[in-house]
Amino acid sequence: EFTAGETYYLNPQAYVDYNSDEGDESYISLVVTKLVPATGIALSGSVTGREGKNVSLYAEFLPENAIKEDISWETSDDSIISIDEYYGQFDENVDLHLNKVGKATITATTQSGITASCEVTVTEVEEITVGEKALVKDSEGDFSFDDNYFKFIPETDGVYAFSIKGKNIWEKYIRVRSADGSLLCSGYETTCATLVGGQTYFCEGSALTEYSDETSSARILIEKKEPATSMEINRERVSGIKGEIIKLEVVFGPEDCAPEQVEWEIEDETIAYIESFYDDSCECEIVLLGVGSTEIIVTSDSGLTATVQI
Repeated sequence: EFTAGETYYLNPQAYVDYNSDEGDESYISLVVTKLVPATGIALSGSVTGREGKNVSLYAEFLPENAIKEDISWETSDDSIISIDEYYGQFDENVDLHLNKVGKATITATTQSGITASCEVTVTEVEEITVGEKALVKDSEGDFSFDDNYFKFIPETDGVYAFSIKGKNIWEKYIRVRSADGSLLCSGYETTCATLVGGQTYFCEGSALTEYSDETSSARILIEKKEPATSMEINRERVSGIKGEIIKLEVVFGPEDCAPEQVEWEIEDETIAYIESFYDDSCECEIVLLGVGSTEIIVTSDSGLTATVQI
């Protein structure tokens, strides 16, 4: 706040963007605007979304040069739409979690008591079961998360594997979320999670099309699996020369059990290092750096471990 009749000195500064094209002019201007108390707020953003997703709303203070205030957010029915997160002082944005099909009214209230409301609608999601479900292409010819989003309610407790299969596709990725939106598992081509029978989960898959003369297709495959009880690396010992690249793979047992995500570690990274591209994958490439010996340790999500000497 400033006092009328008093003198103030303003000292603006800015950094020149050196990424701009050669010859582009750089300049700075100082704009002083007198702010006025807000007379209203207007809400905008997503007023429709699918069950299990998050959407955002935004509050704009009116008029344009209004003084911003704290805003609190409320929902008329927390079982349908819950306030997922907002950040407090002067926060004009709110994330909403869409819990189930229906409608709820979201109300924003400023510190001075100004309110605005809008109705948000939650739409139904296609439910799939254990087995296969074909994916659909987007306008670019690929398979996107937005177009391939499904509800899954397992009949019984257990470990379930979610995979993307198909032909002439690559960068296959799948993720599974719980009803509250938290990520349970994700992975390239295949991922697994322990699920509770009767509860709601959401899975979504994506894949890129290989541009060739052949037709591409993709599908999600859901299978109930036995949990893994053992894990081993496909080689007991690794030896090689400096600069050599060695490929390792983790194998889970019993046969056809649910694979898990793993973490790879090397005791001495001056002797060898792990290509970061393969983090959390059952396959790993090791680059040999120097003379000596060290140990690789692999740990699965459930705590299974395996080691190999280099």
